[in-house]
Amino acid sequence: MAHVLIATTHGQYQRMLADLLTAAGHHVVTTSDTGLARAALCLSERRIVALLAEAGSGGRGMLDVALSSSQMWGESEDIRHTYILLTQQPLSELSTGLRALLAADRATHLPLDCSIGALLTAVEVASERLTSNVAARKPVESAALVGYAS
Repeated sequence: MAHVLIATTHGQYQRMLADLLTAAGHHVVTTSDTGLARAALCLSERRIVALLAEAGSGGRGMLDVALSSSQMWGESEDIRHTYILLTQQPLSELSTGLRALLAADRATHLPLDCSIGALLTAVEVASERLTSNVAARKPVESAALVGYAS
């Protein structure tokens, strides 16, 4: 089970993603506000798979949430969160910073109209990436995350 933040300005798309991921057994939180998405990622002690969707007007700012969150945590080996960028933009049109996150295997790029299977697989892979990163850390640090209540 992953802890997933869905951030998009398109309400119907947000509800569809939330229903799908909840039915698949994931813990899901949603927002349509870029400021709240940034705050959740910057302040969370829990490792999160963030689905940032560019859908509807103003959606492009959602993709930039990945940059501000990852910059706060820095480039350490400790991966705090992973990002799934749902957008119709081709990779070549993404910002340099977003392409760097993709190259560092800290983000995945999917089209908005991707299949349900592709989305679920991306969430599972991102969750495994976070889990394996926690397991590689010191046991004391990992134990502190286990006791964190939802």
